[in-house]
Amino acid sequence: MTQAHVLASYDQPDWSTLAEDVHCPLCGYNLRGLSEPRCPECGYRFAWRDLLDPTRRRHPYLFEHHPEHNVRSFLYTVTRKLRPFEFWKSLRPDQPANRRRLLVYWIVVAVGALLPVPLIWSVLIHDFYAYNWSGWGESAAGFVWLNDYGRALTLGPLAMATWPVLDFLVLLLFHESMRRAKTKPEHVWRCAVYSGDIAFWVGLAVAVSFIWFDRGGDRWGLVVLGIFAGGFLIHFARLVSAYRHYLKFHAPFFTILAAQVIAVLAWAAALALG
Repeated sequence: MTQAHVLASYDQPDWSTLAEDVHCPLCGYNLRGLSEPRCPECGYRFAWRDLLDPTRRRHPYLFEHHPEHNVRSFLYTVTRKLRPFEFWKSLRPDQPANRRRLLVYWIVVAVGALLPVPLIWSVLIHDFYAYNWSGWGESAAGFVWLNDYGRALTLGPLAMATWPVLDFLVLLLFHESMRRAKTKPEHVWRCAVYSGDIAFWVGLAVAVSFIWFDRGGDRWGLVVLGIFAGGFLIHFARLVSAYRHYLKFHAPFFTILAAQVIAVLAWAAALALG
């Protein structure tokens, strides 16, 4: 049994027998010499055994921690968060974030979210040429963009795919204003990505509905609207859970609500400028 395993069984470490420094996983503050499991810099509460036992630093299935099983770990990660409260309780800041694999995970999620875009464009471009609408003087791309479904199923998936980036930027600003700026950015990025990966399921659901309803009528439009609305609400609930259970915010609901309002306004401003 290693020294770290022995120390991890105690309520507080014996610093006289521990040579290396121990840092707060959220802000990086040096915890050496402390007895209370609470960072005096950022207020994060932890268990000493989580910081001292190296076997507890690897999550059992998280995509970040299992490069040896990329497909399986991705599927586990993207499905286990269908129960977000349990997921955010199982993931701790002392389990190191891997920025590169987080980026890869987000890219795969974004590809899934954007799946409806080539479907709707291919069908509408086919219609454009099949029904000789080119005689109206429009380009194929212009025809798709002027079509209500074409525009909605381009902007909707694009918004879902890029929403984690917006969350990350807005929440970083909120951390500054709430004097939580010392929180490492990778933890905010983690919350944004793992809360926003509902976009993967939204993209698949919209693509299936596109095929199932044959993209026709008001009924299909209502189904798509319901899918996007449901995805946004699930994303919101996940983000609140992440800030409550992972970052240990006392009352995260209004923080996340304000962040989402700002993100919506940012998207609206971008569309207006476009």
